[in-house]
This record gives sequence, C-alpha cells and structure tokens, in this order.
Amino acid sequence: MELLIKTFLLGSLVLISGCNAAKEVTDEQQNRQQMTEQNTKDYSSEGFSKIMMVLSEESECPFVMVLEESKERLDPLNLDEGKFSELKNAEQEAWIKFRRLRRTSRCPNTSPVQLLEIKN
Repeated sequence: MELLIKTFLLGSLVLISGCNAAKEVTDEQQNRQQMTEQNTKDYSSEGFSKIMMVLSEESECPFVMVLEESKERLDPLNLDEGKFSELKNAEQEAWIKFRRLRRTSRCPNTSPVQLLEIKN
C-alpha cells in the first residue's frame, strides 16, 4: 500500500512539473510572436512606403530602393546623410517617406527621390 502511495505521488509530481514546462514554452512562443508583429508593423497609414534596398551594378548609384507594392525603382539622392546612412546595407527592408524630384535620374530605370523619414 505504501508503495502505491509513493508511486502515485511521484507520478503526480512528474505530471505537474511537465505542465509548467509546457506553459513556459507557450509563453516564450507568445513573446516571440509579439516581437515579430512589432517588427512587421504596417506604417502605410502614416504615409510611409515599404522598400527593399538593392545593390546596383551602376557606378553612378550604388544603391537602389524598390517599392514593395509597385516594384518601382527609386534612386535616393540623400542616402549619405547621417540618419539615412543605415540604409546602405543591401537586402534590407525599411519604411520610408520620400519626395519625388523633378530632375534627370543618375541611373537608368529609376526615379530620383529625396528621403524625408525612415522607420526600420
């Protein structure tokens, strides 16, 4: 009888500790999902456009931005300014506000733009 009670207590202890471990994993998964949702926030309602930085083979403009929605290629003329220099990493996604410029483009098949704001 004593062996039966010890076995029951040991089994209960294993079940209880196993349930807590599963709860911790679930909490960790929820935290990861929340972080991912924050990173993929949609800023289009605030006037931002999602772009992908691409390395260009053209010598005049080493970086080209491709708009996610229209696939239009943009030539950012003020990319060397301090707050925008972080965009110089190829294959990087970001949210930007920009202004189109009325001038000839440095690169073929691109539109010259001036960057106004950035959100990564």
